[in-house]
Parts: sequence; C-alpha cells; structure tokens
Amino acid sequence: MLLRAAWRRAAVAVTAAPGPKPAAPTRGLRLRVGDHAPQSAVPADTAAVPEAGPVLRPLYMDVQATTPLDPRVLDAMLPYLINYYGNPHSRTHAYGWESEAAMERARQQVASLIGADPREIIFTSGATESNNIAIKMESHPVAQARV
Repeated sequence: MLLRAAWRRAAVAVTAAPGPKPAAPTRGLRLRVGDHAPQSAVPADTAAVPEAGPVLRPLYMDVQATTPLDPRVLDAMLPYLINYYGNPHSRTHAYGWESEAAMERARQQVASLIGADPREIIFTSGATESNNIAIKMESHPVAQARV
C-alpha cells in the first residue's frame, strides 16, 4: 500500500514534468498496466494526488527470475516485510512465533486452494531448491510406492 502510493506519486511527477515525453515503443506486444487497488487501500495523505492513467509498456516475457507482483499480494505481505519479519524457524521468541503462525496460515490457504494436505506444502527459496526437492522425492522409495 505504501509502496504503491509512492510509485503513484513518482508516476504523476514524471507525467507532469515539463519537456519532451519519451516515445512509446513502436514494435512488439504492449501491455496496458494500471493500478487495480481499491480506493480504500490508498492512505489519506495521497488522496489529493491525481491518479495517473494506465501506462502502455512493452510486454515482459522473461519471467524466469522476476514476475509482476499482484497488488493483493503486496498488501498481504507488507506487514510481514515491515513489522513481523522474524525467522519462522526461531521458536524462542515472539518474532519467530508470529512468523511461524503466518507461514502456517499461508500453508493452510495454499493447501485448501489445491485440495492438498497442509503437510504436503513445502515453501522454498527458489526454482533450484524446488527442482532438487522434486527430484529427490521422486527417487525416494516411499514416493514411488504412493504412485
């Protein structure tokens, strides 16, 4: 929410700046990018800032390392990036307890979405770790017995 408001102010400043505007791309696919946040999510101090319209940007196809972040995900994650940033595996203090509870809620949500048992949901840090776990699980005798 705060990051989105700061981006909005910067976008308005760029569009209001005097001088020649950068040329829009003339070739390739383009995507119209707009802010889909509900108005209630905008802090009161940004209410006076005029809304920048949707921006026409080249379609980004290289999602191997980076993908666009859905504004709903940003809103859900922001408290944990700013206030509740503990290690969920540290069980000796409140920071760890809060993070562990949040991880378990997320695990339950993902499991219910795909019809899985929450114990089957494993969060990893990236594709390489996920691929390694999948390969090791597939080669494990218990995994082969379930198939």
